[in-house]
This record gives sequence, structure tokens and C-alpha cells, in this order.
Amino acid sequence: MHPDLRTQPALISSLAGIPQEIRVFQRSVMVGHAGGALTMPCQISKSVDYVHWFRQLEGQAPERLLYLALSKRDVQWDSVLRGDKVNAARGTDGKSCTMSLRKLAKSDEGLYYCATWGSAQQCAQPRDLHKKR
Repeated sequence: MHPDLRTQPALISSLAGIPQEIRVFQRSVMVGHAGGALTMPCQISKSVDYVHWFRQLEGQAPERLLYLALSKRDVQWDSVLRGDKVNAARGTDGKSCTMSLRKLAKSDEGLYYCATWGSAQQCAQPRDLHKKR
């Protein structure tokens, strides 16, 4: 099991060139049931343009599932999972979003996290997904 981390700060550059800290908040562990669905929230401390969702399965490298434009109603899926398996939605506050996994299976167990960044700086928070057996 991964450490119980709640936030991980990073610096992003502002237009004025002054670094600003941005934080991502997520629940550290969520449990889903086989055949069910699970929605994972992601809260950002400041407005950002995009939020990316990643997963890391045991023994594998992280892979991006999708990214979401918080200023528009645009979700761009990567080819990892089909649209009927995963979806994302932005919050009405412009600083939050959710990712939903449907048709949960044992193969979905892993570390899921949202991330956002400006320039080369990154902010991410891991989340474990463990199914009840």
C-alpha cells in the first residue's frame, strides 16, 4: 500500500514571473466493487487550464488515461481505456473535477491520480484503488 498522502505542492509560474504554489487534493484510498463504478474527486487550490488523470498498475509505468479542460467542456481520452470504461467531468467552480471508472474489474486495481502543471513544474497526488474481494 502507498503512503497516505493528502497533498503534494508544486510551483507553477504566473504571468508576472512570480512562482505560485498550487495544491491538488484527493482522497488517499478508495474501494470499489467488481462490476460497479467509482468516482474519484480532484480539487485544485487555484484555477488551472487542464487536469490530467493517470493510473499506475502494479509493476508497470504510469500511463495517462485522459485530460480535461477545466475552462471548457472538453475531455480528451488517451487510447488506454475506452470511453465506456472511463469518463471525467469538471466541477462548476473551475477548480475541481472527477474521474469515473465503470465496470470495475480486478485488472483495474492500481494507483490513480490527477495532476496539473504549468511549464515543466508538476503537481500530483496518488490514489490507491483496491477492490473488495
